Amino acid sequence: MQILINMGFPREAVKRALFYTYNQGLECATKWLMDHITDNNFAEPFVPSRHDFNSEISIERAFIICRVLVQRIKDVSVNYNLNVIPNFYDTAKSTNGMVYVKFNDYEFYPQYIVYYREHNLSQYADPYSCNFNYKYGIDQ
Repeated sequence: MQILINMGFPREAVKRALFYTYNQGLECATKWLMDHITDNNFAEPFVPSRHDFNSEISIERAFIICRVLVQRIKDVSVNYNLNVIPNFYDTAKSTNGMVYVKFNDYEFYPQYIVYYREHNLSQYADPYSCNFNYKYGIDQ
């Protein structure tokens, strides 16, 4: 995204390009931007509406990216047999450092909710597809 902004494209137009090209890469987004540079809403704030999403593709998963308050951490073994954390700890962490468990819901500050799904792009005849072998019939 930053590369396109550094090239002089408005941030909102870049968001729109990445959305409509399914974030397939710089070349696809640049092509979309050049093709739509004269659109009336090119630099207006981008908020995708419901009809922008393919109704056949449902949201499969979501996760929350948040800031977490951590002060006193209890290292626990990976077998997860800790039922209750001792009172003077606020966080439990696996000894391999891969899993953190918070015990108080009020110590999280959500920043983003990320929804994601799998797109099967091969079924779409998308003019902004970067699959040049398919689009132009080039043998591999």
